[in-house]
Amino acid sequence: MALNPVKTFNQQFSCKGAIALPIDIDLTSVDTLDLDLGYLVQQNLIDFLSGVYVNLLDEDEDLTFYNNISRQSFTAFRGTVGFYPFMLPDTPVVTITSTGNLNAINTLILYNIPFVPFIWPPSAGAVEANVHIGDGDDVAEGSITDDPYTDVTGAADGTVIGLLKGLFVSGFAWVVAQGAALAGVKGGLIQGASSTNAPAYVNAKVNPFSLDLDGHLRIKQKSPTLTGGVLALTGASQTLVAAGAGMEKVIFQNPIGNAPVTLDFAGAAVVAGAGFVQQAGGSIILEPGALNGITIIGTAGQSVIIFKG
Repeated sequence: MALNPVKTFNQQFSCKGAIALPIDIDLTSVDTLDLDLGYLVQQNLIDFLSGVYVNLLDEDEDLTFYNNISRQSFTAFRGTVGFYPFMLPDTPVVTITSTGNLNAINTLILYNIPFVPFIWPPSAGAVEANVHIGDGDDVAEGSITDDPYTDVTGAADGTVIGLLKGLFVSGFAWVVAQGAALAGVKGGLIQGASSTNAPAYVNAKVNPFSLDLDGHLRIKQKSPTLTGGVLALTGASQTLVAAGAGMEKVIFQNPIGNAPVTLDFAGAAVVAGAGFVQQAGGSIILEPGALNGITIIGTAGQSVIIFKG
């Protein structure tokens, strides 16, 4: 459902020229502030607000900005510096919520310049990360330091997880090494192993997808061996396909010229017209097979075609 439109100013050029307006916010003892920024416009300090510059380089908490008229919401993450665009009306009111108390009074810089949004990730200092390795039981503390090519290793067995460059981690980062046991494994990275021939896989371990040297995924097409042929109908209920857990495919046809036949896919005794009625010339393909079996009744002396495997 569409709501009322809100006129915003984040992509306009100001007649007053470029203005940067610093304001201090104190979230050292509270975690929420409601800022009525309309007085800045009313006092002609700035004609409208296009965005805000937020510096959280020395902070351990995130800040979320929300306007209840445009319903815009964005989060400035701890340890980052960035320009964030506003979508605010003429009377801008912004609610700022912190995930915890800030270390010091923070200075926001409001501006009326249509900056392109940009965020600098942490480039110095250690950022704590939770790194998951091994078979689902080894969880170790890792860190990203001011070296952008830091090796993150697992404390349990010293396995190098990988190289992290310019990465900001908040919460859990699940990184699974090849060879980890299947149970409990989580991970967002999918890799394939390129090789001339299909690689040998290890049972009960995580193994990569197999790719040929052109990057095509190797797959195995199931082609079951089908047996059967013509089945003569007796005019009574009879078994068309016996139940079989290993069955992968059933192909059935009632040839042109036949009377309609009735099928029961539960394998029970079937009465003419009291089941699935297949007209002459019709065919059925079942994959995977018919685990419960199929029974059929049709006109004595006529025949149907059945293949299964």
